[in-house]
Amino acid sequence: MPRVSYSEIRLARKCPKAWDYKYRQNLKRRRPSRPAFIGTILHEMLDVWIKTRMIETYKNDPWKVLAKYKKEYKELFKSEREEFGDVHLVAEKLFEGYLRRWRKDGLVYEHSEASIITDLTNEIRLIGFIDAIVRDKSGRRFLIDHKFNRVIPGPEDRFADIQTVLYLWAWNQSHEKADHVDGILWDYGRMKMPTAPKLLKNGSLEKRANIDCDAFTYRETVLEHGLNPKKYQDMLDKLEHKDRSFFERVQLPSPSKRMIESVVEDARATAVIRKTLGEIAPRHMSGFNCKTCDFRTLCEAEVRGLDAAFVKKRDYEIQEHQGDWGDAEESIEEAA
Repeated sequence: MPRVSYSEIRLARKCPKAWDYKYRQNLKRRRPSRPAFIGTILHEMLDVWIKTRMIETYKNDPWKVLAKYKKEYKELFKSEREEFGDVHLVAEKLFEGYLRRWRKDGLVYEHSEASIITDLTNEIRLIGFIDAIVRDKSGRRFLIDHKFNRVIPGPEDRFADIQTVLYLWAWNQSHEKADHVDGILWDYGRMKMPTAPKLLKNGSLEKRANIDCDAFTYRETVLEHGLNPKKYQDMLDKLEHKDRSFFERVQLPSPSKRMIESVVEDARATAVIRKTLGEIAPRHMSGFNCKTCDFRTLCEAEVRGLDAAFVKKRDYEIQEHQGDWGDAEESIEEAA
């Protein structure tokens, strides 16, 4: 039976031409964008961290994952390192902040990177991955979706997040009632390290009211400069709960039946339309979509009549699989 992932459905809606590049021509960028690179590292570290909580005999740990990427980073060309910046350091600091915030979250983790397979229509099967499945202290089961963004999304963004609702439906379709998920838990993180306070000319640290920092980072900077923490207690008190602006979790217990039906109907319609594209894949020219598209350089070369074959060889490679199992990428948000 033909398979479709939410990644494919989403891209077909966004731009049929981009869908053609990825799912018919099987192209992918040789190098991911910086936000996607950081997000990939964080997702792998979180997967390993969750499995250490689930399985006593699990041998891997998140720092081994980070060490692997540090090694890969050192092997990049100098120009590539300049393009990516200190991605491994950013990932390390963000993960440490995540652990400080959620290490003792009181949740029981049942699955990590859980696969889903269910029939979307009589002819098309939906497949993908769920970041995690957990139970809270009340025994309610939640689907967790890790998302790393430039800013913490608001209610409007969650309303538009149909992927997670679709996956809740898919999980419950393919599991016994005793294993059903009761709701969604969005696990947000800002893809930005806290800003350390600057050392002023008089030897003290700045105390700006709007500094984008948390108490831990501020205290560490105080100690780093050999200063007395008591003289900065006012700032430490003010920043005590600032970590919530870097990491936040939002629950949605039991989406309504009508909401789930609407999301599934839309996914089915898009999946059917995708089958009819054939050789026709019109470009959806959009300032925002084109700016963040992985296939921008190739698409522009074709539109402008440049050497598209050279651009394709330089910037892209053939992926072995069409990304059907790569839905974790949808929770790695482009910080554009």
